[in-house]
Amino acid sequence: MSGGLEACAGAHYWARELGKQGHEVWLISPQFVKPYVKEEQERRASDAEAVCEAVGRPNMRFVPVKSPEQQDVLAPAPGAQWIGEGADGPGQPW
Repeated sequence: MSGGLEACAGAHYWARELGKQGHEVWLISPQFVKPYVKEEQERRASDAEAVCEAVGRPNMRFVPVKSPEQQDVLAPAPGAQWIGEGADGPGQPW
């Protein structure tokens, strides 16, 4: 069985878990799903319908599923939020 998810940290986890069970999962970047969202519907139902529509498009670009190690590299250090270079020196915590 196959299916599509809108790419986010949780979607990468579920794609890995479903892949272990033999399912094929396609992750789609939110920017490619958004054009298919119908605003007049309930948000979750509309998002699900938009993902289904996007997955079926012949020229859709998919996001590769990231491993836990790849996600760890991209995650900020716990409790550390930094702003860019300012007048008082290199990045300062807020």
